[in-house]
Amino acid sequence: MVGGAAGGFVVRAFESMLKECGNRKYSALQSAIQTYLDSGKDTNQQPKTGETTQVLSAASNQSSSSESESGPGKVEIQSDPSGGAEGELVLNPLRLAFETKNIKVVELALDCLHKLIEYNHLEGDPGLEGGKNSKLLTDILNMVCSCVDNSSPDSTTLQVLKVLLTSIASTKLRVHGEPLLGVIRVCCNISLNSKSPISQATSKAMLTQMLSIIFRQMETDVVSSNSVEPKEAHSEDGSNSVIEEASSRDRNGPRITLEDVLYVKQIHNTSLVSLQGIQNLVVGSDIKGLEAVLQKAVDLEDSGKVGSGIGSEGISVEQRDALLLFHTLCKMGVKDGKDELTNKTRILSLELLHGLLEDVGDSFTKNFQFIDSIRAHLSYALLRGSVSQSHILFQYATGIFSVLLLRFRESLKAEMGALFPVFVQRSLDGTDLNQKLSVLRMLEKASKDPQMLVDLYVNYDCDLDAPNLFERMVSTLSKVAQGTENMDTKSSNVSQTGSLKTSSLQGLVNVLKSLVTWEKSHRESEKQNKENVSSEEVPPRELDESKSTEEDSPSNLAVMHAYVESMNFCGMKFDIAIREFLKGFRLPREAQKIDRIMEKFAERYCTDNPGLFKNADTAYVLAYAILTLNYDAHNPKVSPKLSKSEFINMNVRNNAEESASQDLLEEIYDSVVKEEIKMKNDPTEVEERDDIINVLNLGLPRRSSSTDSNSEDKAIIKHIQSLINSQGEKKGAFYTSDRIELVCPMVEAVGWPLLAIFAVTMGDVDNQARISLCMEGFKEGIHITHVLGLDTIRYAFLTSLVRYNYLHAPKDMRGKNVEALRTLLDLCDTEIYALRDSWVAILECISRLEYTVSWPAMTATVMQGSNQISRDAILQSLRELSGKPTEQVFVNSVKLPSESVLEFFTALCNVSAEELKQTPPRTFSLQKVVEISYYNMARIHLVWARIWSVLANHFIVAGSHADEKVAMCAIDSVRQLGMKYLEHAELTNFTFQNEILRPFVILMQSSTSESIRRLILDSTVQMIKSKVGNIKSGWRSIFMIFSMAADDDLERIVESAFENVEQAILEHFNQVVGDCFMDCVNCLIGFANNKSSHSISLKAIVLIRICADRLAEGLVPDGSLKPLDIKAGETFHLTEQYLFPMLAGLSELTSDQRSEVRNCALEVLFDLLNERGRKFSSSFWEYIFQRTLFPIFDQVRHAGKDSFISSGDEWLRESSVHALQLLCNLFNTFYKDVCFMLSPLLSLLLDCAKKTDQSVVSISLGALVHLIEVGGHQFSDHDWDTLLQSIRDASYTTQPFELLNDLGLENRNHRAFSRDLDSPSPLGIPSVKTSADANGPDHSRETARLADTEGSEGTPSPSNRTTKPNDGGGLQRSQTLGQKIMGNMKDNLFVRTFTSKNKSLPSDVLMSFSPSKFPDAIPEADARDEVDSPALGSIRSKCITQLLLIGAIDGIQKKYWDKLNTQQKITMMEISFSVLEFASSYNSYSNLRLRMHQIPAERLPLNLLRQELSGTCVYLDILHKTTAEVNIHKEEAVKEDKLERVAEEKLVSFCERVLREASEFQSNMEETTSMDIHRVLELRSPIIVKVLRGMCKMNSQIFKNRLRDLYPSITKLVCCDQIEIRGALADLLTMQLSALLP
Repeated sequence: MVGGAAGGFVVRAFESMLKECGNRKYSALQSAIQTYLDSGKDTNQQPKTGETTQVLSAASNQSSSSESESGPGKVEIQSDPSGGAEGELVLNPLRLAFETKNIKVVELALDCLHKLIEYNHLEGDPGLEGGKNSKLLTDILNMVCSCVDNSSPDSTTLQVLKVLLTSIASTKLRVHGEPLLGVIRVCCNISLNSKSPISQATSKAMLTQMLSIIFRQMETDVVSSNSVEPKEAHSEDGSNSVIEEASSRDRNGPRITLEDVLYVKQIHNTSLVSLQGIQNLVVGSDIKGLEAVLQKAVDLEDSGKVGSGIGSEGISVEQRDALLLFHTLCKMGVKDGKDELTNKTRILSLELLHGLLEDVGDSFTKNFQFIDSIRAHLSYALLRGSVSQSHILFQYATGIFSVLLLRFRESLKAEMGALFPVFVQRSLDGTDLNQKLSVLRMLEKASKDPQMLVDLYVNYDCDLDAPNLFERMVSTLSKVAQGTENMDTKSSNVSQTGSLKTSSLQGLVNVLKSLVTWEKSHRESEKQNKENVSSEEVPPRELDESKSTEEDSPSNLAVMHAYVESMNFCGMKFDIAIREFLKGFRLPREAQKIDRIMEKFAERYCTDNPGLFKNADTAYVLAYAILTLNYDAHNPKVSPKLSKSEFINMNVRNNAEESASQDLLEEIYDSVVKEEIKMKNDPTEVEERDDIINVLNLGLPRRSSSTDSNSEDKAIIKHIQSLINSQGEKKGAFYTSDRIELVCPMVEAVGWPLLAIFAVTMGDVDNQARISLCMEGFKEGIHITHVLGLDTIRYAFLTSLVRYNYLHAPKDMRGKNVEALRTLLDLCDTEIYALRDSWVAILECISRLEYTVSWPAMTATVMQGSNQISRDAILQSLRELSGKPTEQVFVNSVKLPSESVLEFFTALCNVSAEELKQTPPRTFSLQKVVEISYYNMARIHLVWARIWSVLANHFIVAGSHADEKVAMCAIDSVRQLGMKYLEHAELTNFTFQNEILRPFVILMQSSTSESIRRLILDSTVQMIKSKVGNIKSGWRSIFMIFSMAADDDLERIVESAFENVEQAILEHFNQVVGDCFMDCVNCLIGFANNKSSHSISLKAIVLIRICADRLAEGLVPDGSLKPLDIKAGETFHLTEQYLFPMLAGLSELTSDQRSEVRNCALEVLFDLLNERGRKFSSSFWEYIFQRTLFPIFDQVRHAGKDSFISSGDEWLRESSVHALQLLCNLFNTFYKDVCFMLSPLLSLLLDCAKKTDQSVVSISLGALVHLIEVGGHQFSDHDWDTLLQSIRDASYTTQPFELLNDLGLENRNHRAFSRDLDSPSPLGIPSVKTSADANGPDHSRETARLADTEGSEGTPSPSNRTTKPNDGGGLQRSQTLGQKIMGNMKDNLFVRTFTSKNKSLPSDVLMSFSPSKFPDAIPEADARDEVDSPALGSIRSKCITQLLLIGAIDGIQKKYWDKLNTQQKITMMEISFSVLEFASSYNSYSNLRLRMHQIPAERLPLNLLRQELSGTCVYLDILHKTTAEVNIHKEEAVKEDKLERVAEEKLVSFCERVLREASEFQSNMEETTSMDIHRVLELRSPIIVKVLRGMCKMNSQIFKNRLRDLYPSITKLVCCDQIEIRGALADLLTMQLSALLP
């Protein structure tokens, strides 16, 4: 004994034992105790150190474990306990105490032994052969175990259990082998046989702790041995069983290998059981066969006893102990017998196994060698438990199976495949409700492990030789949940059946939730791994820059704009430009930033390359498409690639003219695919590229994959199956996978049965628990199907959920339907991305919900026939859901990606359209359209444009609604959105503002309601007043609205619109100009054409002039102008392009029937041309003439005799005369610039000259004369050629050949024609002022006499009485109304123009329009005879034309004769002679005499004496000038000599012919006394007189040379009785012959 405090508790224990055994019966015990006490005293006196050693002492590193209650004393025993006296001194009293069977003594001994063990005073290895103190300690343990039996009191039993537990838990006293089994056996016996519940419970708890300690020691031993000698699990052929990580796999190969889709976690060496045999038995459901196979495997495991050398060679002592215990427990679980003790033993064993397997650590589950040693026993025990009739036994077996499924499936693949159908399918298909509940609870728990479910599917369902465990589990659960499984109707009740359904439904929902968790965790894991790799490879500074999300401030935006503005893209192809652009920076990963960058780039490119795209929107969309193509084509993860046709479709716009050309798109596609567009610090990581692709996909339509995702998933599954079944000897391997595609078939396998269960459950009576599970299943199912892209089943989930809310049948609505609606609204908040193609149905539900709670008639139909309390509860729930949950649906629309938000808007518009069709129409969804538009206004331009294309059409439909309130609501909605959008400034060349206001334009055009049109106009005005600074392309729509307002019938609308247009132009001209300047001009032209107010028209013309002035001042930026739609090849300056619409509009206004508007437009038009014409290009001048000026005279050019000169068209004639004046003046003013337009101008004038209408002829030829007189001095030789050629053609085509073909007219026509000759004409013609007019009073008298002769018979008065002419009044009498009008036209020239230009005109201009001094040759017939003789109008018109053409020739020869070359002079001779010749042939003596016989004697015959006389005058003047000229230019001498000879020949020939005819006729007069001859000669005497007087001026040399030819005719005329002829002849003889006389 140690002295002092050492061993104090032993001494006290022995002393207490002495007190209890005072009886001589225990003398041996007393002696042993006394010996120990005495030895302790001797030890204190003579300490014998070194002779004893500790049996069990504290380790040097443990400080306090050896201290007892009394102190730090130690019990020392001889090193050889069997022969050492010291060990016997301590243990012998204890042994003797156990043998006494005295309860108190035994308890004291047990307590002492417990303390010795607990304080580590005992050390050894009992049960281990050759172990330290093995025999001694084994005996002690055996004695302890023998201390307890069925009759032992609880105190003794508990004391024994405490000692045994302490011995097992001790780190110094290590119990092994048989002693260990003995300890466990005693505890089991206590638990099974004790009559005390306390002892039973304690022993069971002690057993559980002991098993836990033993197996934890084994795990520790395994871990430590592995850390010293790491092991690798090898298959039979020695290959490594663990496949390398995914990062080392080559997934770019042409084929998928096993490593690509699976990991081999364990390859089993199942030598004890035939794997194929087990599978065959399971497939055949042969339970007895399976039991026999497992029994044989158990026997094989038992034959390899621990003492046969396996323990020393194969496994450690700890593993051997654990294996021994495990086998023992398993054997206890399969004991035969039906008595109660056997049943309790089996239950206890399974309970202990269940607790053991649940409590072991992961190292135990990975100890495949150990598990191989227990698999047969464990499987056999479970099989026996699964077929037991005991509910408790089956329940524990089910629990163990659950643990194996969750933790040991990797090691027990074959066993799990064999036992799973036995536990699950067999039990659930049976009739035992308790077993069903146990299995369902087990599945409910197991289904919460996601990886277990995936492993189950991979190793069994994907193995063609294995049972489809996952599919069978789901199928069986589905049957139970639907109530279609076998059921013992006698033993079942409603509550149990409900519990089964609830539990099975819970299991299926758990499966779905687990799959969701697995997919989410693996996706996040993949993302995290890639981020970790990226963070290792990318420098920190670069990462910080890439993750920068600093908000865009105005300064940052200005910097970006300045950066883009600094670049020059002129002449670059689009793809080259975007390559250069992206070289300078790294594209951010934020949609809004990319959007702003691309917008500015598109603006800049269109500015530098005008005309390539119609607007910047096209370039913007193309830039986005190129970015997407670049990342798509050069990202290996993207499959399938974007095809060329898909790329082209991305760039298709609604308006084909706005789309980029297909050739350009194909070229860009080929360029980008061939060479990647590189950016500064271009991201090389795939994840980074994916981020950018996701951002880019915000704006472009979703591409449909060329390969269906479901078919890809099925292909992967089939490939996995083929890989597993091709492994041969490795078929027992357990696989796992991280391929997310595996979840797809699993979701489909569980999803469709769930839908069927939901249908059954929702059709039953309300069951809150199952309804909640259904709603949870809906949420999880919709989430996972969306994530995996299973659109078909996702749509099925959604449509089912929508159908179950019963809003379409409110009278049948119940609480479960409200829950369905609540779930649907929750999904709209949490799974908004998954609702893509179901938005129509969802929004219809929301619409019905609002209709139900807000319309009393619908509210009354909810739950009809139910009690009021239930109805009130339902209505209250519906009202709650119609509040914030419903509103949140619309608020969450901002979270949707681009394609989904477009579907959302489309669906909402469709629902709104259906609401508007109801009676009365509802506007709930229409108002929501406005709300969500506000929410989504911040989306990028590309997305918002696609959204607005949907909204605009809907607003147009709503705005056209028959109900005016609905229409006003729609218009107000457009106004609100327009105001909101106009808060953001628009870049140049973009057109989206115009699209925003397009509904206003269409509604303004189509609406017949005054209030609607006024509302549109007021809304437009409000936008202008509040957002005028931000309006750009929106001006186009605004001016279109105002233009339509200008055509409105209501003057108030017209006035209101014009006031705002006027204000916009005068106050905000800088905002109006640009792309919309032409629209502004068109709008002003529309107001100028309005019929409501001529003052507005005049103001509009003034504004047009103001716009032109602003344009001339350079206030319109050239960069914003667009080319006109003109024929190819014509290019105008941008200012010219802007000016043209104004000129064209003014040109149209010249035909307005209001004189003020017409004259104002005409003057402003020519004023603008005169002011700006100096800067015009030749092509623009041509364009102006062809498209602006010439069309003014289209009515004149195409007018007929009946259509033009009517009382209502008097204004048109006056305006035409004025316009022709201004046109000719314009031509002369800008002759050098427009000389090439002479031919078209002459064509215009002469086309008019060929008309039958006398007024048209007069106007056109008067203008021709005016043109020649004013501008002839600028004409070139080519111009004179053109002019004379045109006059010659006109003179030929206007000769009245009808007169020659019909000399003998019928009496009726002759009478009318005669009256035409006599009656005064209401319209006249301009005079032909020939050179004879200047010959003094003689010629005047001749002319007056000719006029008197032609009208000598008088003119019929209105009373049909003839009025005799007065002498000397020929001019006044013959001045017709037409001549008076022409005179008035002359006076009109002095009218002050609006431009204050050209206040006076030269006198020579006025001369050509002076009243005629000659009476009309063929006056116009009255209207009645005109109708009877349509040919007369044509003849008369041609005669007038001939006369006026002679006048034109006369003007040329008077003023510009010296400018003409020889050929031009000859042409003039030919023209004048052709007119003269035709008239003289018609006026020949014989023709006149013949016509005299056909008319009454008092009337004159038809004649063309005026034409002949005028032609004679002009012809003689030309010939005289030609023959009298003296050439100055030597180089022209030859040509002039020829011209003189020709002129001399013509002159002599003409004079000789006239004199000869006159002399011959004079001879006839002497032979007869017929008055006809005298009358004919009298009529022709002016012609003869003119020729004679012309001969007076003949060149004297020519006269002398040709006197021989002329003299005979001259002498014959001496006897003429006409005084004028004789007088002229006298003058000739005096002037010419006197010079020849000597």
